[in-house]
Amino acid sequence: MLDRFSFAYLQQLEYLDLSSCSISKFRLCAFCKLRRLEFLSLNFHLRSKFGGIGNVLKDMKSTSIISLKIRHLLCVVTKFPGDVFVGLYNTSIQLIEITDSLRVGGGESTSYKLPPSLQHLDLSNDTLMKFSLQMPYLTSLNVRYNSLGAFLADNIYMTSTQTDLKIIDLSWNSIYHLMFSIFHGHPQLERIDLSHNNLVDITFDMSHLINLRLLNISYNSLSHFNDTTIHTITDLFKNTELKIDLTKNALNCGCHTVNFLRWMLEYTDRFERFENYTCKFDTKDYILFSDFKQTVQHIDKECSKYTLIIALVSAGIIATIFVLCCGLIYRYRWTLRYMYYMTRSKYYRYKPVDVDEIYTYNAFVSYSDNERDFIINECIPNLEETFNMRLCLHQRDFLPGQDITVNMTNAIHDSKRIVCVITRAFLESYFCMFEFNMARMEGTYSRDGQNVLLVFYDRIQPKELPLMMLELVQQQSYIEYPHDAAGNVLFWEKMKEVLI
Repeated sequence: MLDRFSFAYLQQLEYLDLSSCSISKFRLCAFCKLRRLEFLSLNFHLRSKFGGIGNVLKDMKSTSIISLKIRHLLCVVTKFPGDVFVGLYNTSIQLIEITDSLRVGGGESTSYKLPPSLQHLDLSNDTLMKFSLQMPYLTSLNVRYNSLGAFLADNIYMTSTQTDLKIIDLSWNSIYHLMFSIFHGHPQLERIDLSHNNLVDITFDMSHLINLRLLNISYNSLSHFNDTTIHTITDLFKNTELKIDLTKNALNCGCHTVNFLRWMLEYTDRFERFENYTCKFDTKDYILFSDFKQTVQHIDKECSKYTLIIALVSAGIIATIFVLCCGLIYRYRWTLRYMYYMTRSKYYRYKPVDVDEIYTYNAFVSYSDNERDFIINECIPNLEETFNMRLCLHQRDFLPGQDITVNMTNAIHDSKRIVCVITRAFLESYFCMFEFNMARMEGTYSRDGQNVLLVFYDRIQPKELPLMMLELVQQQSYIEYPHDAAGNVLFWEKMKEVLI
């Protein structure tokens, strides 16, 4: 035990090391008379009663303490290490080491304000799971051997806007991810130690760290750097003396990392212990970087073959898709054209003022100009004058100035039947075949295929017919014009039955 009499006659004492002493209790004012005391080292040996650390901290306000080292502290307070910083706030303390301590009970996430004079803080191996500090004047921070991985994945450890920190040690903390802004406000940072963690990617921003000299990310799970990280570090290489330690990482030698490998080859001198790095191929084989240049050349050669194969396969797939699309477009060309013209006709359609029937015309007659006499001398007298029907004829009923395809589409849509007068001239006419195919599409999608009537005016062999027309002839009935007086009477009667 130490009490107020222990050092009563040693008031000039400046350096006091009690780290090997088995002291169980520190009473109040054990050090209060040591006005010149600058260095104190204590070891609490994990005693269950906390050993009177509160009394020690109160005594420090009466000393000239600069360096305080405490080991094996059994902390049963809930605000560790905040209580230490509060107790030393109005002192001249410059270095605090509280290591190998055991904290009982969860700590709070309160942000603690460090003493303004403090420059070096060591909280290594203190079972810390979270901490936040206001540390504008701190230059060195060591929190290795803790459990800060989960906390630092979503939080930053500094609550002040800026710090003078030059060295930070976050090694052995099970860190798997760091926030992008974790090192923002660290303009003086020179050394970052993230070794012995579980990082698989560089997710934090380093672009502003113009004083950075060493980035230690050894003993992690990094396979390569992404393009953004490569670009950022390249800029730092050009303006700083930065060096990186990638020892004992699972670097990958494959086609998807070849750009990273080429970059490493270009900046070999910027990687610490480069010759000890290992690289794993996709075949699970490992290789040392002692012959790195030849390795990269070999990977480049192999990947160029794969690139050519991928390019050829991609070109083949694109060509196949293109041919398939062309085939489908050709196969359904009339369907697509029908849909296009029907959509277009919604905006350019002529609508009569008085329409009592569903269809404006009994029939739209599609014919070539060679059969004009047949239409004028036979169809009009027999169907319109005798049977009182309304026929739509392109030479008479199409609207002047209207697009011809719109006139055709409207005529087909407004007619109950589409009568195609089939002749060899009809088969050779582009517009006649257009009218036939539009009528066929109208029948397929709107009228159950019952709207087209084929009238064979010429004697035509089946082999002379287009495939689509031959298919229609085989599926539905058609009528032939007889070309004789007796047969003509029966022909017009049949036409009346169909069109009324």
